[in-house]
Amino acid sequence: SIKRARWTKHTRLGTVTLRASYQIVEVNTGRIASAQSVKSSHETRAQWVTYTGDEEALEPNVRDYDTTGERSLEPAEVLIQKAVMDTGKKIAAKLNHFF
Repeated sequence: SIKRARWTKHTRLGTVTLRASYQIVEVNTGRIASAQSVKSSHETRAQWVTYTGDEEALEPNVRDYDTTGERSLEPAEVLIQKAVMDTGKKIAAKLNHFF
């Protein structure tokens, strides 16, 4: 008998983007010496396959995906923390060049 399987690939994507702006103000004059902004983005992706039929009939590249069920994403708090840390590093690098 011919082995058959039907499959569906699922993708879940989560993204966080953080934008921050800053100004360096000369205290004596009130003049803005520098004003810039930075942006950081982080994403997480979960992929899995659901199928009906015979698992042996799945193509090898399809078998590379998890077939045990729905996959969860990295928590939003973790993505936010990564974006905050990245943004802080970018601002620090810009300030380092300014001073």
